[in-house]
Amino acid sequence: MLEEAQIDQYQNLTFLNILCFALYTRKKSFIDTILFILPFTIPKERRLIRSGFSPGVDMMMEITFALHSAFYVCHSRYYTNHNRQTLFSTVLRLSFMHFPTEASSSSAVRTARDIVADFGENLAELSGGIASLAKTSEKNSERNCHRLMVHRFKLSMPIDHVFLDTNGGPEIPILRFRDWMKMLLQHNCWHLLSGLVRPDEEREASIWTAFWKNFEKQVPQHPIFARARSGEVCLERCVAVVAHGDEGRSKKKSAFLVINIHSVLGRGIQPGLRKAAKKQYNKMLPNFYGHSYTTRFLFAALPKGDYTGKNSYVFDNLMRNLAEELSYIQLEGFEDTARKKKFWAVCLGMTGDWPWLTKCGNLQRSYSNVSKHADSGGGNRRACGGICHLCRAGQPGVPFEEINTRNPGWKQTVLEQTPFADEIPFEFVPHPPNELPWFFHFDLFHVWHLGVGRNFLGSALALLSGLENGRNGDQRLRSFQKSI
Repeated sequence: MLEEAQIDQYQNLTFLNILCFALYTRKKSFIDTILFILPFTIPKERRLIRSGFSPGVDMMMEITFALHSAFYVCHSRYYTNHNRQTLFSTVLRLSFMHFPTEASSSSAVRTARDIVADFGENLAELSGGIASLAKTSEKNSERNCHRLMVHRFKLSMPIDHVFLDTNGGPEIPILRFRDWMKMLLQHNCWHLLSGLVRPDEEREASIWTAFWKNFEKQVPQHPIFARARSGEVCLERCVAVVAHGDEGRSKKKSAFLVINIHSVLGRGIQPGLRKAAKKQYNKMLPNFYGHSYTTRFLFAALPKGDYTGKNSYVFDNLMRNLAEELSYIQLEGFEDTARKKKFWAVCLGMTGDWPWLTKCGNLQRSYSNVSKHADSGGGNRRACGGICHLCRAGQPGVPFEEINTRNPGWKQTVLEQTPFADEIPFEFVPHPPNELPWFFHFDLFHVWHLGVGRNFLGSALALLSGLENGRNGDQRLRSFQKSI
């Protein structure tokens, strides 16, 4: 039987080919012809039909809709930029409706063989790769596909990986941020860092000019503004980025570290895109929407065993290399040879959950200092050293639970004590003078969505449900859900 991934790939090929033909011909006769011959283009004696595949009524209806949409938009009377964008959003949505997110290398080889068997080797040779892929052995298919697609057809991301200096330890490949930024410039993808979906040099410059103007009101002491006044950098070509790290869970719940960099600006959040609000020219939205391949740029990914235990020194080397990259992209910048202009990326800080910030910054004050039990008053318990790297909250006389006032005691102790026991690599990354602790930012997702916000909203909803009629809590919650 033909695998589902192969069927979906064949549907994908059919939809996109029809779309391209309809776009370029703009003839109604072509649409009628395609609709007539499509049921006969995959005869029963061919391998796809023998494997149990047929277009089906639903697929034919979607193709019909896609073709008529293409004809309507591409007709000379209706062919405008607005309608063309509507066509692509509609037809491509239909085209990819049935496709899985991934397929194995062996299934790709078998699909290529089926296509060659159905259409012949001469026609397959015109595809520029299908015939070569069909000749690939299924044994070690991952390796063979890598050799074919990466080395021969150059289909990989044009970024060279380098290896971290581990003094004979484990091999740790990294993708340098400078190479990511250069690739985005060379391939005209700099607009991704501005939250745009297509290149627009004037709008990109306007967005970043407005961003830095607002940022200067908040942090006027940042060294980027002194460099801009001296003419070293041009703020309209400076993008603001943050580094992010997280220890996820891999096989057997073992930690797996991933470090990336991303722009502070993006396409917003998904619910916000549904609103019919007028689009702003200088939009400055958060970076939570879109595929992570286009919004997050990987620096390193390594399992726990490569940076803990006897390899704990590897983590220090990794942080040192990370700090060097963050300094380079801000101080040296990148030359765009096509436009003969220079661009920069300014790292505003490190983000992540609290364990990550404590680990990468070697913070001496963190949540791990919170007392597990109340002091009995005997005086034998060691005093808390503080739970926050920004202030003295948690230390004697500075309670961190003081939330019933707008002027808690810890507010007056911000940046009074350094949270660092030793020098850290990130102090060499340009930042506001004497404010290195502010370089480590609490992550909004962990603080609000998985923290205070979740607990507060859950408690509020439980209290509001008590106003509904019901014999028990479940009935009151269901009644409350219906009322809202």
